[in-house]
Amino acid sequence: MSYRFLRKPRAVIFIPLALLLLVLVACGSSATAIPESAAPASKAAAAPTAVPAPTAVPSKAEKSAPAKSSSGSAAVPTATPRPVAKAVVPGISDDPKRGGWVNMQTFESPGSDTYYGGNNADNTMAHIGSIFNQIVEFDPDTREGLDLRGGVTESWSLSEDGLTYTFELREDMMFHDGTPLEMQDVLHTLTTAFTPDDLEFTEVREEIAGRTLSDSQTVSTYLKDWKAVDPNTLAINVNFPTNAFLVAFGAFRFPVISKDAVAEHGTFKVPNEGTMVGTGPYKFVEYDKDIVTEVERNDNYHIEGRPYLDGVRHYPIFEAGTIVAAYKTEQVMMSSDFLSNLTVPDLVKLQEEMGDDKLRLAYAVAPPYSMGVMMNAEKWPFDDPRMRKAVNLALHRQPLIMTLSAGKNKIGTPIPCGFGWSFTCEEAAQMPGMRELNGEKHPDDIAEAQALALAVGAGPGTKLEFSCRMVIEYCDMMQIVKSQFQQTFGWELTTRSLESTAGYDLYRAGEYDFAIQAVGFPFPDADASASAFRENSTSHTERTFFFNPDAEPLWAQINTETDFAKRKELVAQANAHLIEDNSWAFGYHPTVAWPINTKIQNFIDPTGRSSYIQWDQIWCDKC
Repeated sequence: MSYRFLRKPRAVIFIPLALLLLVLVACGSSATAIPESAAPASKAAAAPTAVPAPTAVPSKAEKSAPAKSSSGSAAVPTATPRPVAKAVVPGISDDPKRGGWVNMQTFESPGSDTYYGGNNADNTMAHIGSIFNQIVEFDPDTREGLDLRGGVTESWSLSEDGLTYTFELREDMMFHDGTPLEMQDVLHTLTTAFTPDDLEFTEVREEIAGRTLSDSQTVSTYLKDWKAVDPNTLAINVNFPTNAFLVAFGAFRFPVISKDAVAEHGTFKVPNEGTMVGTGPYKFVEYDKDIVTEVERNDNYHIEGRPYLDGVRHYPIFEAGTIVAAYKTEQVMMSSDFLSNLTVPDLVKLQEEMGDDKLRLAYAVAPPYSMGVMMNAEKWPFDDPRMRKAVNLALHRQPLIMTLSAGKNKIGTPIPCGFGWSFTCEEAAQMPGMRELNGEKHPDDIAEAQALALAVGAGPGTKLEFSCRMVIEYCDMMQIVKSQFQQTFGWELTTRSLESTAGYDLYRAGEYDFAIQAVGFPFPDADASASAFRENSTSHTERTFFFNPDAEPLWAQINTETDFAKRKELVAQANAHLIEDNSWAFGYHPTVAWPINTKIQNFIDPTGRSSYIQWDQIWCDKC
């Protein structure tokens, strides 16, 4: 693997009340023109009570001139100041330095698949997220982990019945190719993300047919439909009142893309450089597969004075020794997100060797994903529920946790422990498959697992292939689990280590027996956890081809239950069903840390992976 920078050193219902207050901001003044409904036919719905009836959305050519206010001058959005507690946040300054390039290390290359129908959107956005804005996005200028800011929207409001969010688009916002952002671009993005069968471009529609971004599936729990009210006003209706909608919508990656760029160049994906046109703080410069993704400053960014940097380079580096050397020599200054291909023990050692004055670690407040054994329920023996249960019983979680996280990770129950809405980690440690006896795997679980495997016909001598993608600790976990299963079941296992995007392709095609893999946990609520198990989730349609029919009715009840104790009981019931039959046997829910060189300033420790992808707020001292 060649790394050019080494040669060029310069080169939810119970979410806190504060969030509910956050979304109740006053919306800006509406434009005078009234357009037609732009929602797809399958999403059409009556306009909310307080919203005027829609008519026609003008074309891009008609809207090329900026809208005028009633005074005749161009309307100027007014930003709301966001206070930052500087005394307790490392690297915050009122006098940011401008200029310089920052090299970031990423744990894998961006996906080459169509973005909105692909498997690894979160990893892709670590490279290209700063090119785009979302409708709403996490605010990097506040310590409140669930605070949001408008991306292409200036403001938003919530109807009295809690069922309609009304967003006002920013005026005079421009794509990097010089064309104005319009309502048609927002509507096209929503259609691509949520109802791709309604896309008007045949080539794009056929490429995404039958596939939906897993993030979209989670948000669809809340999302009902949307429509244009006028050229600057978007109304989104939800299925039931919940302030979790905005958190999910901001947490997941929904970059607003140019409809004209897609019409000209085809499907939105990284190799299709003509579609890398956004409104974000940085503009696309270069993508060299497995080498670098480079973006440079957008001088017309909507936040005055930002971004501070001249540009950012994202380098995928996979081997731990190379990563450590790159940090020590300051060839890279930070990782692009919480995943760096270094374990927490690796990072702690690196910090000790570099010194606290050179490197700091930002720890996630909640696990950003869940990792373990993924079983292909369309292939024998994992097409049998007895075998899936046996794997969950046989997996010895504690050695995985000690070896790969020095004991920091949470035990891998289907739903994470340690939250007010779930159950305690002490309770989790006594559940079937999780429990130990005198520091060893509980013999009752081993005996039952072996009996189930024999009943399926998968006893000693069974030949299977065990796969991993060569990023983070997947392959390290695979080797430990391989040894466990060979000892418990007597299986003859061959292993296959896959390049990351090739692994995704094989998993989606169902061309594997079982593997080590992870699923995202983007915000700390049962609704987010459910995205790994629900019918029509990516896990069901493109990974394991299974969902638990007994657990399925509980997810909707968990979504809408307002009694805290009853909701907690529903979560426990769902977890019990998944222990009994599940195509995932999680080893753990990880603790992760973000390595940041102390020269990087204005980096407020984020809540999770989704919090930072734009990088307009950071600057670098002596880069």
